[in-house]
Amino acid sequence: MKKFIWSLQTFFAVMVCIFILSCSPGQTSDDGDNQNGKPNDNRLLLTAILPATVPGGGSVTGVILITGNSHQLIQVSDVNLEIDISTKKGKALGVLFVGSDNRSIGALRFVTSKGDLYLLPLFNVEKGEIGFGKISFGKNGDGQDVAMPEIDPIGPGKVIDMSETEKGSLALASNILGNMIVNPDANDNGEIDFLENTIYRFAFQYHIDAGRVPAYSPENKMYPAVMFDQSLLNGFYTHCGIVREDEPDWWYKEYPIVFPDTWDAAWPRGLYTSTAVTQNSDGVGGQTHYPTDGTYTVAINDDGATPYDTFYFVESQEVVLKSALIPMPAYYVKNGMLEKVTWEWRFQNNMAGSDEDSTFIVNRLMIQVSDAQDTMLRIYNSDGAGALYSWSGTSLNGSEGEHILGRDDVPWVDCDRIDFAYFDHFGNHMVVQFARLNPGN
Repeated sequence: MKKFIWSLQTFFAVMVCIFILSCSPGQTSDDGDNQNGKPNDNRLLLTAILPATVPGGGSVTGVILITGNSHQLIQVSDVNLEIDISTKKGKALGVLFVGSDNRSIGALRFVTSKGDLYLLPLFNVEKGEIGFGKISFGKNGDGQDVAMPEIDPIGPGKVIDMSETEKGSLALASNILGNMIVNPDANDNGEIDFLENTIYRFAFQYHIDAGRVPAYSPENKMYPAVMFDQSLLNGFYTHCGIVREDEPDWWYKEYPIVFPDTWDAAWPRGLYTSTAVTQNSDGVGGQTHYPTDGTYTVAINDDGATPYDTFYFVESQEVVLKSALIPMPAYYVKNGMLEKVTWEWRFQNNMAGSDEDSTFIVNRLMIQVSDAQDTMLRIYNSDGAGALYSWSGTSLNGSEGEHILGRDDVPWVDCDRIDFAYFDHFGNHMVVQFARLNPGN
């Protein structure tokens, strides 16, 4: 095998060329062609037939492809649309159509039994064509501009194969990110945020009590978690910020936040994003009240500039959380040490159902063990950080169904709370908590 040795000058020259190509409008780092200039059969294509004119006059001049942390403008000059979206595989993809005056003329919309879906779930599709047929433009039930495909490619036996139940749950789980695509002017300045090279993000971090770690026993055996009939919201955080390549930590930004008028002023709430928890006893079962529907207003201080308001419309999260994926875990103990954890997934509104495919919701899973006797000291984390002991393997995506700790120094008697903390594909964070009823016993 030949070895190639690059000089430092050659390396930087190549990197500059790659950077220039990647920044060109309408370009991607993978054009889908092979070395002979012929189409690659492994491409994933998005195709549609656009109308010659659109509501308000003019025509479609651009398409913005949107994921949770990136956007790409594709220039359009033909009614027969074909876009290579191979680089978007494994992501949730929003599609926003733009008119000749740089106005939004509609976000691609799919109808489900649980509401509108504004994201293409490209998690289990590898290649081929996602064809929409003719695109028509109109309004949704809230009077927002939407694009309606003649052909819906999402559903049982379709190009994007999933059950109608999964499709509806996807619409619920993605509704915050979806609303930001169908309302692409968060700072209310009359311009599409993405055309200002800005992605505003808003998300919730939920802490849910789903069951109990079983009482301590020194026996070598499997201990199933004691599941609640209904999971309860222990508390939540809000997160907001601007996504940029040079600012990846938007999740941790602290900004003043105002809840919508539908939130009762008597209910305690967090006054800031990221750091201030909302926790009260005004919700179901005397636990925290679900986030209500309406507009959440966040005063963003961008790079030290004067704070300005951004607006995020959120639908009621009660139905979202009642349809959330919840793990049903079991714990394996050997010689007094926690050896492994197994789990299946259930929709919260169907805990008696069968094991669900988590790949269309869960993106990254962390299994975290804490010792309540030592002020909730985290003694183990499967993601390799923030714990006394950590796992050094590959990060979990939730579909594994089993996790072996790989160490023999996590005492079962100290496992007073075991959390399943996962990020979904849409930026939200669920911390599903299982606490021992009598810690240390």
